[in-house]
Amino acid sequence: MSRGQRAIVAIYAGLAVGFVLATIRAVGAPGGITSTDFTVFSTGWWLILHGQGAALYDPHAQAAAQHIVMGGAQFEGGLLAFLNPPHAAVAGTPFGWLAERTSASLAFATWTACNVVLLWLFDRWLRESIGATAGAKRWTITFALLAFYPVFEVIRLGQVSLLLAVAVLGVYRAVIDSRPVAGAAWLLVLSIKPQLMLPMLVFLAVQRSTRLLMYAAAMSLVTAVATSIVLGPAIWLDYARHITELEQFFATGTPEYMLNVRGALSRAGVLDPPTIERVAFALAITASAILGVMLARQRIHARNEIRAAFAMSVATALLFSPHFFVQDAVIWAVPIVLIAEASWTRESRRPFITAFALGIPVLFAFAHFAESGRHPAPRFPFDAQFAVLVAMMILSAPMLTRLPSANLEQPSC
Repeated sequence: MSRGQRAIVAIYAGLAVGFVLATIRAVGAPGGITSTDFTVFSTGWWLILHGQGAALYDPHAQAAAQHIVMGGAQFEGGLLAFLNPPHAAVAGTPFGWLAERTSASLAFATWTACNVVLLWLFDRWLRESIGATAGAKRWTITFALLAFYPVFEVIRLGQVSLLLAVAVLGVYRAVIDSRPVAGAAWLLVLSIKPQLMLPMLVFLAVQRSTRLLMYAAAMSLVTAVATSIVLGPAIWLDYARHITELEQFFATGTPEYMLNVRGALSRAGVLDPPTIERVAFALAITASAILGVMLARQRIHARNEIRAAFAMSVATALLFSPHFFVQDAVIWAVPIVLIAEASWTRESRRPFITAFALGIPVLFAFAHFAESGRHPAPRFPFDAQFAVLVAMMILSAPMLTRLPSANLEQPSC
């Protein structure tokens, strides 16, 4: 490892240690667990475990359940609604059962242990995807991931974003290795945040991963039927009917803090919230359509080099997702690492992209500290973290128009 690499790793390590200590302090503070997103998931689990699963997306039922889960307290700003689809709620009920039979602290500790295991797996798969299994490259990737602020935000809040990040990488590995069943399973996991699905489905369709999509459709059908048996036949209709209404219950997590197009429009303050939602939705559909056209023109189904294409698909999903907070930004590690590696290993190297990617953990840390003390309103008219991500996507976009020559040995999935 060169002197420069040691310096970079040392900076990453310093940030990681700081984030670890801050996370421990936040979770260990009085009410530290109660005020996390784990409580939001517990709200849904409580309703299911107490025979009220059919009312899972009733805001009044959620408010009453959350009041009980929080021991009579509530989030600042009121209800913080459970928004994930029904199968996500059912899958997590063992943690709710554990919380009721023992304590919320033990359930949260178990949940955190699962997140730590997912972080280990994510780091391992991320390194394997670019051949960084040993040496300086291995430690650079590992410590860069640990220095990426959203990683510890996931752990502090008790969120599921690390699982989503692993699922995204699982889909990529499955396509590369021609494992359609595994890819379909990871796609089903990713569906617990359905806002990310459209660009991913566009990529898989253009890439002609037909078997993967067929298996995913079959798994989704079985999951939907099983969920309806558990929660009632109308649960999916209730979810579709009430999700927009429930999304208004942000507590203090307002759209201005989202790291996406919707958040940028909200901070601009030019349009009213309903118009912003419609514009953001239209832009998401448009971006997915443009992505599909670009991928089709590049004939990605006939190539064995799909890193840039997959990375841009994931980046499109993240930028235009209608619901995307800072903890979800951990998923950005996938496109950032794939783009950085692709830009460095091609014949026409673009080292400035790799350098920018290596600097993102530090840039994110500065942006986070600049935005600290955010309530009651954002400090700046734009989110610097979002600006960093947009810059990465802009720098990477030309790579999608200059893919290597077609290779008919691309595995079929």
